[in-house]
Amino acid sequence: MLFHLPLLAYLDPGQIAVMIPIFALSIPIVAMLIKHQQRMAEIIHGTARQQGDAEIAQLRSEVYELKQLVHQQMISVDSLVSMKVKDTDTPLQQRLEQR
Repeated sequence: MLFHLPLLAYLDPGQIAVMIPIFALSIPIVAMLIKHQQRMAEIIHGTARQQGDAEIAQLRSEVYELKQLVHQQMISVDSLVSMKVKDTDTPLQQRLEQR
């Protein structure tokens, strides 16, 4: 039966002394990288949601403007039709004299 010694058993005390500060400094660096990655993900997902909301608001305002234009055109057409109906009630001779 073979007995495996841990990796640290093969290192001399000087090498272990050098590795301890390296590991100690790598922990906050990894934590900062993870936190940065989380912030970037929040920014990207938040920005996409805000852009979608802005696009929806813009589309709603365009639809509202189009509805207003359609209503104005319907009123204009109705006014023209009512004017023509009034004109057809009068005889042709009177309509020609008015113009």
